[in-house]
Amino acid sequence: MGTTWNLAPLQDWIEANHPNDKHAAELPHSLRRSAYILDYHLTQARDAFAEFQPTGSDGFEMFAAMASFDPKFARAALVHEANVIAAIHTVRNYADIFAQLANTLAMPKPLEIRDCDFGKVANGLPTSDLKTKMQELNASYWFRYLAAFSNISKHRRLLQSKPTTTFADNVTGLRVEEFSYQFKKHEPETTFPCCWAHDLLEEAYTVYRNILQQGQTLNDHVTQ
Repeated sequence: MGTTWNLAPLQDWIEANHPNDKHAAELPHSLRRSAYILDYHLTQARDAFAEFQPTGSDGFEMFAAMASFDPKFARAALVHEANVIAAIHTVRNYADIFAQLANTLAMPKPLEIRDCDFGKVANGLPTSDLKTKMQELNASYWFRYLAAFSNISKHRRLLQSKPTTTFADNVTGLRVEEFSYQFKKHEPETTFPCCWAHDLLEEAYTVYRNILQQGQTLNDHVTQ
């Protein structure tokens, strides 16, 4: 939980250097609010199964509740799934808002707002530490997974998450189905194997922390 990003210096810089740019002035506020919303969804998803995971549990309570079709387990599974999906969308939104901020403050010739996305900004920035970090994240497996998951669930269909138990690993939880996504017309589809929802939640948070670190780099880039 240790990664933080102090937005105040950027807010001050925008007010001093772009006093009439309403769009730029709103971006730090949007990022702060998004961070609170993400924290809410992460907490709700994390605690959804708390009743079935007492301290020191070997996982039997979760398995028994799932196997017996306990209505309380079904409700907990719904809460978990809904908040995992919401957390993914929020992280993706956070990345897009960050790209708008980097576009406004660090691009020699900013892209039009409607044309701005994380990858375009990453590729359009001058050679810098910020450019390198954005490009690395944009090409990473989990950033691409979140982008594909978000786009499919918003525009095509809701990806299924099913209660599952693996006795070999002694794990019970929701397992997200395998899916494929084509990022660009000239590229083949990328297949993403099924994964545990709790692992997906952790990886989404890791992507979010990576963006916070890039925010620190943006601070240095703009205010130096």
